[in-house]
Amino acid sequence: LPRIFPATYPMIGIEKSFEESDTGKAFKKSGMDLSSFIGGITTAFIIVISVVLAIQILNIGGTVGNFLVDIAAYLPRLLGGVVIIVLGTVLVGFLATLVGNTLKPVFTEAKEEIADMLKNLLQIGLIAVILMMALDIMLLGGDLVYSLILGFVIIGAGIALTDGLIKSITDDHKEFVPVAGYAKFVLYSIFLIIGAIPTLKNAGLIETFRKPVTQWASKKKLFVKSINKKHF
Repeated sequence: LPRIFPATYPMIGIEKSFEESDTGKAFKKSGMDLSSFIGGITTAFIIVISVVLAIQILNIGGTVGNFLVDIAAYLPRLLGGVVIIVLGTVLVGFLATLVGNTLKPVFTEAKEEIADMLKNLLQIGLIAVILMMALDIMLLGGDLVYSLILGFVIIGAGIALTDGLIKSITDDHKEFVPVAGYAKFVLYSIFLIIGAIPTLKNAGLIETFRKPVTQWASKKKLFVKSINKKHF
């Protein structure tokens, strides 16, 4: 059965469209193609079902049996999460490219970077959604994981916005070119800090640093008050 899928996919033209996308090119560089991937997923799906059925038929008792049952029950979730990530990434790449190509005629040639920026922002947001869906299926979700994804989205969106904004400004105002590097550094730093805040907050590090800073500020305030009383 897995050999049937690689044989039929090229016939319906899906593989050709996939290979022209950014994700397809990345697959090709790694030595994979859509046909072999679909065949591999089909093989993995059949193996997972076989393992689950075998463990249920064997009916192994005790701690080892319960452990094997838990593993067998988790395997479909793991496979489903991997499939969602891969296929979701392919669809996101296709959709983002389609939107980017649709928006490019709206802008002039000098402002094509705006279309690229919007394409990148859409791609970052959709990939974040795909990751959250996959992690939920694999039971790997949680506040810390979601905050990490949110942080990466903020940082990625910030980089895309910064690059598009700086390029647009430097194209229109050549006198801004000497300070463009410094402006990029400042904006990158701002988005990096903003992106790190959700993760640090969920990890409890912000509260850890906030207490000593608050205590230091209180002591400094009392010290200033005591000096003012002595002088006045």
